[in-house]
Amino acid sequence: MKSILTLCLITSLFSCKKEAIPAPTSQHSTISEDYQKVELVWLKNSSIALFCRGTFIYGNGVVYVISENRADARDKIISLDKNTGDTLWVWNEVPIFTNNWVLRNDILYFNANTSIFAVDCNSGTTVWESKANFNEDHLSLSVNDFGVFVSYQIRNPSDQTLNTTTLYKLDKFGRRKEVYRINATDRDGFTFNFQNITPWVHSNGDTILIAESRSWNYSPRNEGKGEYLALNISADSVYADWSNVFNDMDIGGKCVVYENHVYFSSGWNQLASFNLTDKKRVWKKELPGHLFTSSNIPLVILNQKLFIGIGNKGVLNIYDIRDGNVIKSIKGIGTDWFTTSFVEFKDNLYFITSKGLYGLNSNGQFVIEVKTEDAVGRSKGSFTMGMGIDQNTGKIYTTRGNDFVCIQIK
Repeated sequence: MKSILTLCLITSLFSCKKEAIPAPTSQHSTISEDYQKVELVWLKNSSIALFCRGTFIYGNGVVYVISENRADARDKIISLDKNTGDTLWVWNEVPIFTNNWVLRNDILYFNANTSIFAVDCNSGTTVWESKANFNEDHLSLSVNDFGVFVSYQIRNPSDQTLNTTTLYKLDKFGRRKEVYRINATDRDGFTFNFQNITPWVHSNGDTILIAESRSWNYSPRNEGKGEYLALNISADSVYADWSNVFNDMDIGGKCVVYENHVYFSSGWNQLASFNLTDKKRVWKKELPGHLFTSSNIPLVILNQKLFIGIGNKGVLNIYDIRDGNVIKSIKGIGTDWFTTSFVEFKDNLYFITSKGLYGLNSNGQFVIEVKTEDAVGRSKGSFTMGMGIDQNTGKIYTTRGNDFVCIQIK
C-alpha cells in the first residue's frame, strides 16, 4: 500500500508553488460588508485531470479521495501535508470506487462495495475491514458521535416482499452487533434502507436514531417511496414512523436536528418539520416549480435559518425554520454538478457549484466568490466536489482542474 515506488510515482506528478491572488470581483448585488479576500497558500499540479470526491482534514494532513478524469478510473485516497502539499501516503488497497466517507478522531471510515474500511489517517494503514456475509447486499453506512452503523439487505429470490434489512453497530475492531431488523412484510412489501442516520437524545436519556430510506417494493409492483422513521435503540423499538410523508419516491439531503425538531427534505420540492418530543408535524411546504431544489446535500441550520443545497435546478433556498417560508432564493451560481456539502466556518457557509467556490453569511450575502474563470495563482478551471476548511486556520483544501490547492481565507 505504501510502497516507495507508489509514493515516488505520485510525488513526481506534482509540484508546489505559493502565490498571492486578489479578491475576486463579484457580479452579485448582495455582497456582505465583510467580503473576504483569499490567498493561494500552495498549489500541487498533476499531469492528469482530477475528479475530487471528498476532502478531510486531520492533524498535520488533508486526505483527498480522487479519481482520474477518465472512463475506467477508480478511486485513490491520498494524504498531503496540509502546510506544504507534500505527499504523506497513498491508500489503494481495492481498485474500485469508495463511498460514504466520514472522518472521526483521525480515522477515515468508508465502504468499498460491501466492505467497510477504517483507515488511520496518521499512518495511512488499514485499522480494520468489516466484510459482508455472502447473502448480504445493498449496504448503507453512517458514522456519527454515537458510533459506526451499517445496514445490509438480505433479499429472498423467490419472493422479495420477504426481504429483510438489518442495522448493525460496529465496535472499534470492526466487529458488528445487531441493532434492529425491519422486515419488508411489515412495510407493505417495501424493503427499507437505513440511510442518512441522524442521532438525537431524548430528554429521558434514550438514544434515538432518525433514518431516511429510498425504499423499494421488488414485487411486480416495482415501485419506490421515500420513508422516514426514528428508532429508539435504548428501548429496541420504533420511536416514530412518518412513513412516506412527502408522497415521493425519493429522499432529499440528510436531515438536520435543531432544538428538538427535525427537518426533512424530499427528493424534489418539499420540506417538513416535526417536533421530536410529541412526534407531530409542525409544518410542511411544497415549493413552486421555479424554486425546485433537488439535492442530496445535507441540510444546514445557521442563525435559525435552514439552508438547502443548490440542486440540479440551480436554486439555493433559505428558509425560516419556524414556518418553512422561503426567506431568500439565490440563482445564477451554477447547479449541483461538482457541488459540495455546506462547510461552516466562523458563522458562514462555504460550498462549491458548477460555477465556482462561494461563501454565504446567514443573511444569504456573499462573503467569497471565486468563479471558474477567475485566476487563482496560475490555476483556472472548475472546482470539484471535495472541499474542506481547517477550523483553526481558515484554509480551504480542494481541487481545481489538474491541481490540488490550498486557499487561505483572510
